[in-house]
Amino acid sequence: MAMQCYICGQPASEQCPICKCFYCKDHEICRQFPDGLFVGCSVCVEGRWKATIWIGKKADQPVTVYGESLAKLRAVVSDWLRKNKPLFFGNAPPGYEIKRRINYAYLDGTKTGMAEGWYYVHGGYSGPPKRLEDFDSVISHFVGTAMIREKEPPNYQEIEVRLPWPDKYAEWLLSSIDEINRLAGELEKVITEAQDERPIQKFFEQDPGLLVQLVHYHHARWVFPQPRLGSEHIPDFMICGKDSTGYHWHLVELENPNYEALTKKGNPSAKLTHAMQQIYDWRIWLRKNCQYAQSELGYLDLDGEFDATIVIGRREDMSPKDRERYRELSRNKIEVMSYDRLLDRVVYLAKRWREFHNELLLGRQEGS
Repeated sequence: MAMQCYICGQPASEQCPICKCFYCKDHEICRQFPDGLFVGCSVCVEGRWKATIWIGKKADQPVTVYGESLAKLRAVVSDWLRKNKPLFFGNAPPGYEIKRRINYAYLDGTKTGMAEGWYYVHGGYSGPPKRLEDFDSVISHFVGTAMIREKEPPNYQEIEVRLPWPDKYAEWLLSSIDEINRLAGELEKVITEAQDERPIQKFFEQDPGLLVQLVHYHHARWVFPQPRLGSEHIPDFMICGKDSTGYHWHLVELENPNYEALTKKGNPSAKLTHAMQQIYDWRIWLRKNCQYAQSELGYLDLDGEFDATIVIGRREDMSPKDRERYRELSRNKIEVMSYDRLLDRVVYLAKRWREFHNELLLGRQEGS
């Protein structure tokens, strides 16, 4: 007898390895999300709880275990610790927020001058270590205090929004006006001090919340730093936005902020001309390899008709006449802008969306 899909009743082609439910080819059963939580399927997913034990002197070697409930997860962690009894371990990797990281170590007294036994230390040696009497006390402290607390199950609706590229998802609605001002100040400092475009590239890779304002799609937005299109074509960034009509792509090329976009005669500079030619080359490649980019590289709906932005130079280096010519450079779905204009635009848009949502929230509160 043919098995049927648990969701839609159609003939099944896959089986969940955890709960053994069957699914058809149209319904995924396994996914990997940004927080590392393994998702089996709609039946077993909410019972999967995860804990990571970081072992080694630097607490930098992860061991991940799972349990079907919080109680079972505590038991699994305790059993693993009793069986392996690592001499050094912690509840988070190095570099994690220091107030939340707790390390444990067995001290034999030969170098420390302290009594032999187990100790736990918040964030490394920040003050004297506190002693725990025996390993059972260590396990109890680790499981009950440092690692596993009662918490809400993952918000799977929010996780779904991040698909199909959860690790590239960028939060476009920033948390507050203060946060936007902080990012704007940091970006302005990076631009001012940059000798080339690399520090700016690194800034946007680490925090794409401002860069992603260049697109205006409200379902979700993703940022791809230096994606590879074939063997030769590597844009600085691809930004994807989603709305009810599908996915929309925007390529960004960062040039040196110290370069000028125009020559003294008012013509496009060699650097700008080269950047524009790169975009034309990407479009030619995509028109020839559209199916490959979408199906093999996974860039859904990407084709050669994408919008593009080139960022080059500073506003202060231009005369009023140059600024008029500068605006004329934007054509064929390619926009050319200075870093000052980029900063002004993304900050304005980020604040506008934050204020709009604040007004919505206020209206709901007043109406309730």
